[in-house]
Amino acid sequence: MLLKDNPFHILSVSMDSTSSEIIDKAEEAVLLQDEQLCREAKTTLLNPNKRIEAEVCWLPGLGQTGIKTILENIANNPNELLKDETLLRSSNPCARANVLLSGLTQGEKVDKNTIKTWISAIATSFDNISSKGLTESINIARQTAGISIISNEILVEDALMNSKHFFVQTIKNKMNEMQTTDMVAMLTELVDIDTNRGRKQGTEIVEELVEAYELEAQVFFNKANKQIKSLADTILDDAGRNVPDTVLKEKVDKLINIVKQWDKIAQPIQVSNLSKGTEHAESKQVAFIVRELAITLYNKYGKLQATKAIIQMMKDVFAEVITVAEKSNEDSEILNEISQRRETSDLKPISMAPLLGTINWCGFTIYGHSDDMSGTYMATWYFVVLGIPIVPLARYRISYNPMTKQYTFYGKGRFRTFDIVHLLIGLTLILYVVYKISR
Repeated sequence: MLLKDNPFHILSVSMDSTSSEIIDKAEEAVLLQDEQLCREAKTTLLNPNKRIEAEVCWLPGLGQTGIKTILENIANNPNELLKDETLLRSSNPCARANVLLSGLTQGEKVDKNTIKTWISAIATSFDNISSKGLTESINIARQTAGISIISNEILVEDALMNSKHFFVQTIKNKMNEMQTTDMVAMLTELVDIDTNRGRKQGTEIVEELVEAYELEAQVFFNKANKQIKSLADTILDDAGRNVPDTVLKEKVDKLINIVKQWDKIAQPIQVSNLSKGTEHAESKQVAFIVRELAITLYNKYGKLQATKAIIQMMKDVFAEVITVAEKSNEDSEILNEISQRRETSDLKPISMAPLLGTINWCGFTIYGHSDDMSGTYMATWYFVVLGIPIVPLARYRISYNPMTKQYTFYGKGRFRTFDIVHLLIGLTLILYVVYKISR
C-alpha cells in the first residue's frame, strides 16, 4: 500500500503509539474522514497480526519529525526526495523504498531518464531490506507501544512478498503512462544498469518488471515470429527461382530490419535472462529461423553476401544470447575466410549437399581431414565398398557437429594430386573387375 493509504497515516499515529492512543486518534479522525475507513484502520493497528502489513508498508526507524517532513515532500515536492540524501540515509531500506514508491506515484508525467532513476532507486532500496532487521525494528516499536512482538520472522517475509508485488504493479502503472517506444527504451537502459549489462544478478523488482513485460510482449513476439518465418521462406523461394541479386538483397535487408526492430522489444528480456544464466526462448527461436536461412542461402544457392549480412546482423542482435552469439561468431569467421579464399582459390558454391550413406558397407561417405580453417576442413567424398574408399568423387570444405552428427558443406574444391591418382587407381580397379566378370 502507499503511505497515504496506510492506517498509521490515516489515524496520524506512529508505530510506537499505544492501543489507547490509537483508539483516541481514531475517534478524532472520524470527525474529519470517512468513518468506515477510520474504523478499519483502528481495527488493523490493534490486531498484532493484521498490523504487520501496515508496519512493513510504513516508515520503520523514522521519528515523527522525519515522517512529517517526508509526507510534506511527497505531497508538495516529490522530486526532491531523490536529492534528500540526509533524510534518506537516516532511514532503513524499507522506509526508503516506501517513501520513493509514494513519491513516484505523486509525480506528474516524467521523461524516461527521470523515471529510470526513480525505479532504480526503489529497486535497490527494496533489495537491501533484511527481513531479520525489519522484524527487529518493528519489534522495538511494538515493545514501546505495549503490543505483542512478532515471534515468527516468516510473517514479515510474507508481508514483504505481498509488498513487492504491489511495488511491481504500481511501477508498471507508472510505466504505462509513457509512450511505448520510450517505455521500452527506459526499461532496456534500466536493466542494463541494474545487471551491469547482464554481468550480475539484477534486483528482484526489476526482474519481476521484466517478467511482466515479457508476458505482455508475448502477443507481439508470436506475430513477429510468424512474419519473420514467412519472409525467410519467401527469400528461399526467390533464391530457388534465381531472382536477380538486387531483388534478393532488398528482401534480405527487409528481414534484417524487422529482426533489429524485434530485438529492440526483446533486448531487456535478453539482458535480464543473461544476468540469471538463462536464455530467452523466443530469441533462440528467431535466431534458428534466420541462421537456417543464412546457411541454406549459402549451401544451396551460393549467396555468400546475403549470408554474411544475415550472420553479421545475428552477431549484433543476439549478443546477449550466449549460445547464439558464439555460433554467430563462428559462422562469421568461417564465412569471412571462405570469402577471402574464394577470391584467391577455386572453391565453388554447391547447389546441394552430396549423398551420404551406405548399405552393407557400400555407398558414399566422407573421408579425410586437411587444411583446417576456423572449424572447417577439406575432406573427400568417396564411393566405398565394404567400407573401403574406392573412388574419390569430390572434395568439399565442411564442418562437423558431433552433437547432431551432421556435416555442413560450404563449397567444392579441386582434387589434389593424391586424389587424382586414387581416382585413376579406383577406376582402373573397377574396369578390371568388370572385365573379369564379363569374361
